[in-house]
Amino acid sequence: MSPRDKIKSYLGRYYSSNMSWLSFNFRVLQEAMNEENPLLERVKFLAIFSSNLEEFFRVKVAAIRSLSESRNVKKLDFEPSELLQKIKNEVSRQQEIFGHTYRHSILPALQREGIEMCNFDWLLENHKEFCREIFVEKIKHFLKIQRLSWKDKSVFLENGKIYLVFFQADNPADTLMLAEIPVKTVGRFLELPGAPDGMRRFCFLDDVIRVALCHPARGRRYEGGYAVKLTRDADLNIEDEFSGSLLKKIKKSLKNRAHGAPSRFLYDSRMPLPILNRLKEALDLDEADLVQGDVYHNFSDFFSFPALVNRPDLQYPPVERVHMAEVEEAESLLKLLHRKPLLLHYPYMPFDYFLRFLREAAYSKSVSEIKITLYRLARQSAVVDLLLQAAAQGKAVTAFLEVKARFDEESNLEYSEMLKRGGVKVLYSLPGLKVHAKMCLVVRKKGSHTRRYAYLSTGNFNENTATQYTDFALMTASKKITGEVADLFEMLEDMRKRFDFKNLLIAPDHLRYEIYRRIDREIIHHLEGKPSGIFLKMNGVDDPDMIDKLYEASQKGVPIRMLVRGICRILPGVPGLSDNIEIRSVVDRFLEHNRLYIFENAGQPEYYLSSADFMNRNLSWRIEVAFPITDPLHLNILETVREMYWKDNTRARIIDPEHKNAFRRPAPDEQKINAQSFFWDYYRRLFNPIKELELSSKPSEGIRPQ
Repeated sequence: MSPRDKIKSYLGRYYSSNMSWLSFNFRVLQEAMNEENPLLERVKFLAIFSSNLEEFFRVKVAAIRSLSESRNVKKLDFEPSELLQKIKNEVSRQQEIFGHTYRHSILPALQREGIEMCNFDWLLENHKEFCREIFVEKIKHFLKIQRLSWKDKSVFLENGKIYLVFFQADNPADTLMLAEIPVKTVGRFLELPGAPDGMRRFCFLDDVIRVALCHPARGRRYEGGYAVKLTRDADLNIEDEFSGSLLKKIKKSLKNRAHGAPSRFLYDSRMPLPILNRLKEALDLDEADLVQGDVYHNFSDFFSFPALVNRPDLQYPPVERVHMAEVEEAESLLKLLHRKPLLLHYPYMPFDYFLRFLREAAYSKSVSEIKITLYRLARQSAVVDLLLQAAAQGKAVTAFLEVKARFDEESNLEYSEMLKRGGVKVLYSLPGLKVHAKMCLVVRKKGSHTRRYAYLSTGNFNENTATQYTDFALMTASKKITGEVADLFEMLEDMRKRFDFKNLLIAPDHLRYEIYRRIDREIIHHLEGKPSGIFLKMNGVDDPDMIDKLYEASQKGVPIRMLVRGICRILPGVPGLSDNIEIRSVVDRFLEHNRLYIFENAGQPEYYLSSADFMNRNLSWRIEVAFPITDPLHLNILETVREMYWKDNTRARIIDPEHKNAFRRPAPDEQKINAQSFFWDYYRRLFNPIKELELSSKPSEGIRPQ
């Protein structure tokens, strides 16, 4: 077989990772299109789509561009230039749908609710006069101007910021003026003065600046106001070696990130070609960098729009946590864990239970140690505050802080300094690995007795995302689990050590092979006529070897059902390859983030929750943990999760080999089922919750998917 045939054969078995990601982002866009969603939540989904796409260009597209310039391009299993063209075509298609949804669906719907978004051409003279006054009073002092003349052809655009390009009306061939829109200091939207018709009218800050600068002043008048935005490569390009200070490298690379290579130049399609060519030359852009856009960029700024409008009736109702009576009534959470483990399901249950666990450990006289892994933290982290309180109480607190968490590097570095100043022992990234496991260990000593308590989760120690993401967390005093969590923390402190884990499945050491072993067992059981099957719920699947193993099980007849939120390179339902694999994806109010593995095991199913997706990075280059669930009540909960998510016929899409994202709709005799909505009532019935109690953490201001 020739090398080209091998490549075709390889690509014929797996869907493109990047095209699959774009397919996921289209599912987000579908929620903006969905008129069953509250109107302002549809606006948020537009913001999520835009934010996701920006990161995609900063990370994925920038990486492909780098590969296209590499000398080793012949060793790749795809042609970078062809992939870039496919990406550009698909993004253009989605952007057209995005624009149509915004202009022809969302804007008219807002207008019917008494809310109007005015563009430049719709502004009345009294509106323009108001814009000029506001510009002088609140905007002018924050406006940063760059001038680009024929002689001076250098100009620098910061990543992701919007600039308006103006030229002098009396001399368009002379200097261009680039005005940076001060969104962070002023905000993106301005409410215009009220009108007799009672309509609330808003305009973009872009148009306020256009009105002000295009008004004759001191004999000079500007025209244009074309919006442009440059997206830059976000890769830190860190050589993750054993020697040298990784901390110093990250700090240095963070400074360089702002000057990353261009990966997309978005420009107003109305911009005259001579002006575009001047900018292209000044910014040293290639033709491939240029992407036509609309009048307005950065729709991610619409995250702030619902708060500005303040119409709760057009948003999801506030989240009410389901409280567990036995937890609320327990005098001590640690003592309760002696009797039974607890399984928490966010956002249905309060993250405050973990904060209570940490607070009790901080102030318990018998607790001697607290250890925790930190990956992504809230901006004002209650978790960090409690760790500092624990250290102040004389506890030996160790925090393993992952400083390579993309886009959280700077925040994590700041937290690391704060923790160190407070007496916490801070450990950093391991060479060649990220610590993605989410776990906390509390060690309690009474006399000669030592008791451990563990918290293992599929999600981060982040009280904000715990209201936005669906995640599971296990709190337990089981010696089988806590002993192995203690071993894993010891291994993190000294990677030369190795332990024999019998209950936890740990990556990169043996999680992959334990999953292989369980898949092989399902194959054997199926061939022997015993009950067999695999159910997997996760965020992404891209590892070719793991996909091949699932293909093998399918070919032997093992039924496989999967719920995959994001990237999915498996081609389900292909005759002779994956006949027995079915895949669905749920995108809804909350971001589906938990990972659940279920193996039928001849009628004695095994259930695991995990921090790991079936991505190559998770299985090969990260410290991950999959932990078993054995409590009968918890097994019932996870079985209900499997059943209800598979039955979802309102937000579930069917993933087919072409990623068409067709919704799974109810049959004529089938009841509508929304999995996320189902669990509110399910948990209320299950736990007989007591009256809502005031929690120490801040109440949620609403939920948005991410």
